[in-house]
Amino acid sequence: MKKILTYLNIFVVLISLLCLYSFSIIHIERGGTRFGSLTEPIKSFYEFPKLAYAVLRSNELWGNPLDFKPRDPNFISKNELTYDVFSLHGSFDNKNSLWEIRLFNLKDDSVHYEWQVGQEHFDYEGNPIEFFNTDLKNIVLLPNRSIVFRFNKTNNVVRLDRDSKLVWRVYDRFHHHSINQDHNNNLWIGSRTQRPFKSADGRTYYYREDQLSLYDFSTGERIFNKSLSEMFQENGMDHIIYGHSNHINSYDQPDPFHLNDIQPLLTDGEFWKKGDIFLSLRHRSMILLYRPATNKILRVVQGPFINQHDVDILSDNKISLFNNNATGIGSKRQMSEYGTPDKLQDSFNSSDVLIYDLMDSTYSNSFKKFFDLEKIYTRTNGLHQFLSNGDLFVESFEEGKIFILNENEIVFKKQLDTSQEDMIYLPHWMQLYEDINF
Repeated sequence: MKKILTYLNIFVVLISLLCLYSFSIIHIERGGTRFGSLTEPIKSFYEFPKLAYAVLRSNELWGNPLDFKPRDPNFISKNELTYDVFSLHGSFDNKNSLWEIRLFNLKDDSVHYEWQVGQEHFDYEGNPIEFFNTDLKNIVLLPNRSIVFRFNKTNNVVRLDRDSKLVWRVYDRFHHHSINQDHNNNLWIGSRTQRPFKSADGRTYYYREDQLSLYDFSTGERIFNKSLSEMFQENGMDHIIYGHSNHINSYDQPDPFHLNDIQPLLTDGEFWKKGDIFLSLRHRSMILLYRPATNKILRVVQGPFINQHDVDILSDNKISLFNNNATGIGSKRQMSEYGTPDKLQDSFNSSDVLIYDLMDSTYSNSFKKFFDLEKIYTRTNGLHQFLSNGDLFVESFEEGKIFILNENEIVFKKQLDTSQEDMIYLPHWMQLYEDINF
């Protein structure tokens, strides 16, 4: 009997410790600090299995760039292009330990120009990633065969001349997503800091503060900077900052905006002036028209799109956007306390590209059938570009595939090859050029 009581006591103690451990995880994940100096060690302990799993699967461990992905063996390439269309793509040269950027023709894969990016172009300070493990994102062709790009998941934005020599480098803050030229050739780039606020419980919390940064084309000097929080507050829209969440007590949503595109207006139009910018905020499923010159939000666009990327200008009254059609709500666990689940109503099977008319606030989409047919779907990133003949270029990031299609057929589809036969590159926010004047 004494042995049974001993085992029972041990069992009760173990169950109690397990309950305490479970409570500590929930408490810390919701931003609690009751465990004082033990908070961080406890968090490191329960996150270790996830970290170990991520390390074992990481491209860094295997010596590959971040955006390597296993090739889809069932994917069938197609190339029926009858016209020239050029793009820029970076690949890592293991032999020479440098990145090569190629300007190539999608029609025949011919290379028209090359740049080399060495470690001397990369600043390591404050960057958590190695030169050979990053990748080159959003490479933009500038006048005189100069280029600008950013090293992914680092602070580095770099401009090189036609001979691959450094013109300037900016690395004083974290930069992300798109790079776009305005009417003066200056460069709009999203940047990020962190912003604190004090809650009613007296604690200080932090979130990612996206900023609109404009850099001088010639020198790399930052000539304009505006935080999104300040922009919303000064336009009487504080609710956009703090009023959207999935759980009010979690404090685990540190990325309220997720700015992913700053698209400048190059000419005057009926609804905008030259120098205005369109902004794409993924985590608000929102497009904004903003005038930096007067600090005024001119238009807020929300509609039949979810967690979108990449807004483009089509005409004086129309814009287009890449609708990821991806959601982050929901639970894998059925909630039995609410009874039997309702009949399945919604499903998310493909992304698409929408055209929005500012004249009458209507949407149209002529390409959805091809997105469904090819199952073009990416939850993150995603890019599109209309060509002068009306064809549509699509970059499906997570799949590692690019397409060109029109309203009748798909004329081009491809995976980006690497030096490893069974691996491909994920596309890097590719911009297309129809006339390079080389």
